[in-house]
Amino acid sequence: MKAVIGLFDNDEQVQASIERLKQAGFTEKQIKPVTCTTPLCKLLNKYCQCHMVNNWVAFGALFGLVHAGVLAFFISLLANRLFTLSPLVWFLLFVGLTLFGTFLGAIFGFVFGQDQWEAEQQMYLHGVDAGQRVVAVQVTDEVMAAKARLWLQDAEAQGIETLDHLPETALVSVLSNMKGAAPVSALS
Repeated sequence: MKAVIGLFDNDEQVQASIERLKQAGFTEKQIKPVTCTTPLCKLLNKYCQCHMVNNWVAFGALFGLVHAGVLAFFISLLANRLFTLSPLVWFLLFVGLTLFGTFLGAIFGFVFGQDQWEAEQQMYLHGVDAGQRVVAVQVTDEVMAAKARLWLQDAEAQGIETLDHLPETALVSVLSNMKGAAPVSALS
């Protein structure tokens, strides 16, 4: 099970998005307007940072591995030709430069991923503090998630995100404890 969330400016947009989602075939049990005092937002804060930062670290490491590996190959080959190094030294130089590039890429990925997470977190926290509302749509597969993202986008939601990185047991527990879509007036 997954959830798709979106941030709305006011209660009218929330109500309109709920109506659109119902017309699209989602049930009232699947659509949940939430505030960031709910367990869902606590769960988001707990797992989003690790997920986003880890993705950027992996991307940075892969980027560094590919680019540094190619560069290390040519540098070590050139050093071998110029200084007539043994094959073992050539190989160690190649591996060392490749690992250094991978490490550097991972560091840059960590810094960038941390920045991205903070920007996203601030959007939701400041948005909710300013009176904006979060709507969570419970989905079962990727097709339904794409459909929910499309309908939330049509309803002018900001920061639409699929929460597929949260542990399924925690997400099921949090979403099942919410008693369906609360009336919009109850969110105020």
